[in-house]
This record gives sequence, C-alpha cells and structure tokens, in this order.
Amino acid sequence: MTAAPVALDELIATREKMLEIMVAQMPEAHRAFLVGIERGDVDWGLSGLTDAASLPAVRWKLSNLGMLSADRRETQAKNLEGIWQ
Repeated sequence: MTAAPVALDELIATREKMLEIMVAQMPEAHRAFLVGIERGDVDWGLSGLTDAASLPAVRWKLSNLGMLSADRRETQAKNLEGIWQ
C-alpha cells in the first residue's frame, strides 16, 4: 500500500527505469558470474558470497539448468550477454 495514489503507468515506467539502471551499472564480475551459471561453468568467487553455491534459489536454478541441453544453455548464455551490448 502507498500513502498516496500512484498511477499504473508511473509504476511501469519506474520498473523499466530501475531495470535499465541495474543492467547498465552491473559490475563485470557479476555479469560473468551470471553467464557462467547459464553455461554451467560457474566461478563462485565472482559472486562475492562465500556460500552462494549452497543457497536454495541458486541450487534450484542450477538444477533446472541442468535439465537443458548444452546447445540450449549456450543460447541462453548468449541471450544474456546480449543484454549488456
């Protein structure tokens, strides 16, 4: 809930701007970490978290990605890299 009414268009525009800023300012190490997850070649040191591999959401994501073919994973990794170009 908000203290003042907010138009749906304003919320959508704010969401888009936030995503644009997050993508533009994401550090290279974080980008490489995310692409590594997609490819199945994760450099856990890039995450900045010592226990990232044991986080339930990360394990769930890796499990789902493990069900994909290598070609499909590579396609997804390339699509992800395309976001930053």
